[in-house]
Amino acid sequence: MPEDIIFAIPYIKKIIEYFNIPIIAKEGFEADDLIGAISKKAEKKGYKVFMMTPDKDYSQLVSENIFIYKPRRNNENPEIMGVPEVLKKFKIKKKEQVIDILALSGDAADNIKGAKGIGEKTAQKLIQKFGSLEEIYKKIHLLKGKQKESLLIGKKDVFLAKKLVTIITEIDVNFDEEKFRLKKYNVEKLREIFNELEFKELERRILDKPIEKGNLFFSALQNSNKKNFKSIKDVKHNYVFVKTFEDRKNLISLLKEKKEFCFDTETTGLDVYNSNLLGMAFSFEKHKAFYVELPKDRQEYTKILNEFKELFETENILKIGQNLKFDILILKNHNINVKGKFFDTMIAHYLIDSDSRHNLNFLSEKYLNYSPVPIENLIGKKGKKQKNLLFVDIEKLKEYAGEDADLTFQLKNILEKELETYNLKEIFENIEMPLINILADMEFNGVSLDLENIKIYEKKLKKEILDIEKNIYESAKEKFNINSTKQMGIILFENENELSKLKDKHKIIPQILDYRSLKKLLSTYVEALPKLVNPKTKKIHTSFNQAIVTTGRLSSSNPNLQNTYFFIGRLFANRITFDGTSERR
Repeated sequence: MPEDIIFAIPYIKKIIEYFNIPIIAKEGFEADDLIGAISKKAEKKGYKVFMMTPDKDYSQLVSENIFIYKPRRNNENPEIMGVPEVLKKFKIKKKEQVIDILALSGDAADNIKGAKGIGEKTAQKLIQKFGSLEEIYKKIHLLKGKQKESLLIGKKDVFLAKKLVTIITEIDVNFDEEKFRLKKYNVEKLREIFNELEFKELERRILDKPIEKGNLFFSALQNSNKKNFKSIKDVKHNYVFVKTFEDRKNLISLLKEKKEFCFDTETTGLDVYNSNLLGMAFSFEKHKAFYVELPKDRQEYTKILNEFKELFETENILKIGQNLKFDILILKNHNINVKGKFFDTMIAHYLIDSDSRHNLNFLSEKYLNYSPVPIENLIGKKGKKQKNLLFVDIEKLKEYAGEDADLTFQLKNILEKELETYNLKEIFENIEMPLINILADMEFNGVSLDLENIKIYEKKLKKEILDIEKNIYESAKEKFNINSTKQMGIILFENENELSKLKDKHKIIPQILDYRSLKKLLSTYVEALPKLVNPKTKKIHTSFNQAIVTTGRLSSSNPNLQNTYFFIGRLFANRITFDGTSERR
């Protein structure tokens, strides 16, 4: 067991104890067995039982009163599985057949082999056809080829796997129902241990915001049933079309009088450098919004967009938005620099609860008890048949865009109060909001690549990889797939005679490490980065993310420049000179 885990176990036990969650242990048995045994005992006493786990092994335990309660990330509704759901998932007739499917397919995480080459889908088909593991081997003559061979060779492993994946429920363990009653947390003790471990965020989220009845599981069960959200059909609203020059002039005059307004852009895509604007929505009052319709031709709509330039560049009006950097970059790409103070609802919620999701749908459901129109209603589900907003009915687009701006405006007032409650307003206003324009400028300016020298280096790198590959084969005395972990394992652990000859030098180990590092450098960076160069700007434009990493640091994506700089820097420092020649330093 890793030392870190040994050190952590006493703390884990204390925290669980202070949450008033019972701890049950019995020497010689796994948690799976104890949970199975207690579930069955509780069922006999007339209880409805929920086993909180994502582990599919528990599917064998479900019954009329025993369910798998599978938590979801980011406050999504949990998945609750009973007998019908298990039968449907595994495509079987009896829940006990789950054991046979798991035995055939094995479980790499638990080091359970199963039959080589038999995955879960194949296992399901075999059990559907024969009914059980025993019947498969009774009628093995009906099978052919590699499948039959694999089952015969792996017979011992398969039946051992069946024994290992079967959860033991007949255990002498006491079910004390009083231990399982919902109780409030021991807040004082939890605060002490959270302070000792410096779990400041956990303390704020759990102890400073009491959950009903002081129990996370109870709260999750309650929330899983809360689906009666209002929608655009239920709420009286007024989303107005802005079509003519006169309409736009009046709207701009109206917006200039406001201390703040929310805006949202609708585009043909998510690539800010290659997407066109379809329209803009504005809101400064609850349930009210204006949608500025733009012509499809870029030159035509740019003229209309310039009418709003002065408004966007006015510094004394607060601009509100959800993921404002995207809208700022879209407008920057049309020669409009959004100025003044900002309020980004996505980043506000990130500061308040960094572990949750921060999209508009989630925020609207959480704070407004309102479910926005899904984008799929307009363009269809992801895939080849998904439409572009360019081809969506203009009335639907107006309602969709207006709703986005309206909801974001409403959220601003709620989140602003939460920022004050948690003493986050200063960080939000003085650090996070000014950073938006800085990051937008950085992304817009982009990074130049010396494509000519990268091409030269690519050739040198490929030659060096081939040379190392040749050396590895010579060291191993055979050819194998160096990128295959499985084949690598055979070479390193089954080729004992050859490796023993290399015991003093172990040449193959640094060779393999060099090979994999250089292959990653080639595929992930040297070959991939030139493909990300924007054809218009001739630069790479990464995205800097303020609201992803829970620790608060920035991240970048498409490409991840932080990883790029770190990996290439480390590689050059340790192995490669700048003219591309190999050199150990």
